[in-house]
Order: sequence, then structure tokens, then C-alpha cells
Amino acid sequence: MRLPVLTCILVLTAAAAMLRPAAGEQLPAGPLTVDDAIRIALENHGSVSAAAEGVLASRQRVIQARTGTLPRVTGEVSYTVSGQELRTGGSQDWESFTRSSDGAQPRVAVSYNIYDGGLTRASVRQASAEERSSRAGLAAVRNSLSLQVAQAFFNQLRALRTLEIRRQLEGLAEQQLRAVEARIEAGAAAPADRALPLSELRNRQVDVVQAENDLAVSAVTLRQLMGLPPGPALELQEVSGQLDAGNLDQWLEAARKNRPELVEAQARVESAAASLEAARVRRSPRVDLAAAYDLTPASDSRRQDWTVGAAISMPLWDGQLTAAQVAEAEARLRAARATLEQQEKDVASEVTRAYRNLVSALERVEATKAALEAARVNLESETERYRLQAAGSSVLALQTAQVQYATASTNDIQARYDVQAAWSQLQQAIGGLQ
Repeated sequence: MRLPVLTCILVLTAAAAMLRPAAGEQLPAGPLTVDDAIRIALENHGSVSAAAEGVLASRQRVIQARTGTLPRVTGEVSYTVSGQELRTGGSQDWESFTRSSDGAQPRVAVSYNIYDGGLTRASVRQASAEERSSRAGLAAVRNSLSLQVAQAFFNQLRALRTLEIRRQLEGLAEQQLRAVEARIEAGAAAPADRALPLSELRNRQVDVVQAENDLAVSAVTLRQLMGLPPGPALELQEVSGQLDAGNLDQWLEAARKNRPELVEAQARVESAAASLEAARVRRSPRVDLAAAYDLTPASDSRRQDWTVGAAISMPLWDGQLTAAQVAEAEARLRAARATLEQQEKDVASEVTRAYRNLVSALERVEATKAALEAARVNLESETERYRLQAAGSSVLALQTAQVQYATASTNDIQARYDVQAAWSQLQQAIGGLQ
């Protein structure tokens, strides 16, 4: 009896494991919004985790640099045993002596670098600037990933709507083929009239196959960008509400304040300036002031001592090492400033381009709606005229109307999701998708 029971337990356990969501796949109930998709991606994607670890590492470098401004306290407990072999009192014989500490010897030492010519201060400035750069880099990764997820989200919706319209067109082509075949059977049309609608049906069937593949591929891409394992296509929710292109100047101002690449480039300029300051300190006459204090309370011979010292040093000749270090730091600072200047131009261009694309997409939406409605009315009219065998109706006119409707439907879908893509691109360009 035990074996069947054990088998049932194992089967139920395996089934529960299969039904349990995979790690990182805690999806909300119901259709997924674009904000949900971005949030899940930011939680799961490895690039965000790697950038976050980079921020943590840069923070530790700041802590390391600041230790140069703080006292250092060290503790020690020692116990020693020593031996000697000596001749004493003019004797020719060797005598051995052994000495040991009078118990454990605790020792505490305090040292403090009071001033080092500004070298530590420059190191702290450089490390702090690099931390800001790392944080901005993390924001840039999040911003870029958010755009990729948004684009993949709308690409899947676009593919789904395209598949729906192509299936509709396939059904329409089947209806038209049946209508032509009915007229052929009634003797009202020549058998050759069947070739054109049959060709149209086969083309629509090919379109459906291609649309199904496009949907499957876009679904895989979205799951990948969200950091999810391969699985079924996610159910997505359309974005509601009317988008407004706004004003270009306000978007440019927002980008100057929020775009992480600009913050990162500015931080690199500050880091390079601090590096140059440190290089100049090493080359110039340098004043160092330090203090130290040692306490050995259990010692019989020396309980404590202290020192305070000042020194002035300057490299008299080092084979042009410090001069080359200063020149290198100056070049790096000029390069960082040039990079910042170019980054500002690039961001302004990206914002302008995204804004123009959004304005164009919004205009095309209205035009494609009108074109789609006109094509629908024309198709219905030609279908009815062909059914009634009206004068001038033909298979060619019917197929032309269907092609026009298919083109208008595709353009309408393209324009609607071009608006969403352009909006996402604009938000990324101003740094608003972090």
C-alpha cells in the first residue's frame, strides 16, 4: 500500500511544481499594461542588476577614499619567547638564556594624517564624481531597457492586430471567391473569373501565416526583455487616452534636466578635474602633517609614545613622471568636456527627432482613419454591385477594392502603433522612462 501512496505524492508534487510560476515570473492577474511590463523588466533583467552592482562598487570606493581623512586605530595582542646562547664572564663555555613576555602584551595605536597637501581631498572628489557617474549609468540602463520593453510591448500588440485584420481579409477573400463561383455556376461569369479571387485568397493565407510568425517572435522578444523564461505569449492591454505632442522647447528643457547620459558626462568632467588636481598636488611642493600615538599598558619598559611630524616634499627629478601625469590628466579633462558638449548636442537631436516623429504619427493617424473608412465603404459598395450584377461591376473592380481595404487597414494599424512607439522614444529621449 505504501508504494502507490508514495507515487501519488510524487506525482502531485511534480504537478504543483509545474503549475508554480518560474522564478522572476510573478505576473499580475489580467492583461499586462506597458507599465507592468517595464516594472517587471527592471526587476528581472540582468543588465539592471549589473549596473546596480557597479553603483555599489563605486560607493565602496568613496568610502575607501574618505578613510584618508579619518584617524586609524589598530589593536594588537602579542606574546613573544626569545632565546640566546652567550659566553659570559670570560668563560669559554656557552650558556643559553630564554626570555618570554610577561604575559600577553596588548597594544593600541592611533594614527592620523592631518594634512597631505589636498591629495586625499582630491581623491574623495574623484571617487564621489565616479559614484554619481555610476548612478547616472544605472539610470541610463533603466531608461534604455524601458524603451526596448515599451517598443516590444507595442510590437506584440501591432502583430496581434495585424494578425486579426489579415484573418479578416482571408475570410473576406473566401467570401468573394464563393460569390464568383456562384456566378460561374449560374452562367453569369466565365470560369476564368475564378483565377483572380483564388489567387487573392492564397495570398491572404500566406499573409496570415506570416502574421502568426510575427506575433510569436514578438511575444518571445517581449518575454526576453522582461527577463522572463520562454513561455506563452503574454496577454497585453491597449493604452487608452489621447496623446499630446506638447511643445518641443519643454521637452528639450526636460532632457537637459533629466537625461542620465548628460548627468553621467558631467560627472566624468568632475572626476577628470579632481584627477587633475591630484596630479598637480603630486608635482608641486607638498606639506604633510601627521600624528601617531601608541599605548602598551602591560609593557615593563615602554607604556606609551606619541609623535607629531611635519614634512615638505617635492619631486626634484622623476624622469618627467609627474609632468606626464599632469599632462595626461589635462588631456582627459579636455576629452571629458568635449564628450559632454557632444552629448548635449546628441540629446537635443534625439529629442527633436522623436518629437517630429510623434507629430507626424499623430497626423497620420487621422489620415489613415479617413482612408480606412473610405476603403471600407468602397469595398462594401463594390461587393454589393458585384452581387447585383450591376453595370460596370467586375472581378477586377472587386479585387481592387479589397486590396485598397487591406492596404488602408494595414496603414491604420501601423500609424496607431507608430504613435505609441514615437511617444516612448520621446520619453526615453528626455530621460523619463527610468
